Amino acid sequence: MRFQRVAVWVCVVILAGLATGNGFATATDDDAGGFAAADAQILSEIREHSEAMQNLEYLSDNIGARLTGSPQLNRANEWTADEMKKYGLVNVDLEPWTIAHSWTRGTASARIVSPAEHPLTIASAGWSPSTAGTVRGPVVYFDAKTKAEFEKFRGKLKGAIVRRE
Repeated sequence: MRFQRVAVWVCVVILAGLATGNGFATATDDDAGGFAAADAQILSEIREHSEAMQNLEYLSDNIGARLTGSPQLNRANEWTADEMKKYGLVNVDLEPWTIAHSWTRGTASARIVSPAEHPLTIASAGWSPSTAGTVRGPVVYFDAKTKAEFEKFRGKLKGAIVRRE
């Protein structure tokens, strides 16, 4: 019981000290003004001298997609390290690493050949395997969203070219 009274009194003293500011470190107007000035300087630097969009555009337009292990990723890493050094950073290092098999998107083309010929726009998903030459098969529209809808297609997609939206 005595411990609880002492604990209550300690809490009261701490709360009283916080309320009055006596005996506790508090920020002075000078400190707050210093922080406000530093904040304003940082925001001004961002508004007036930011290179974020230029850097993003360069990475996206000049270097392009940067899949793990790709030559573009290595190029982007080196470019970024050079930029950081230009900005004045001194401990800029590229850590060495290896990946057993990298993946690079190659060319892809498709067309419907019957009953009338129509070109198709396609793209391979990242890390998907290549085909062994030309692929032919029936085109099947696949729009399953539930497990029951997936079951309708069981055993019907082998050898098919699946179209999904």
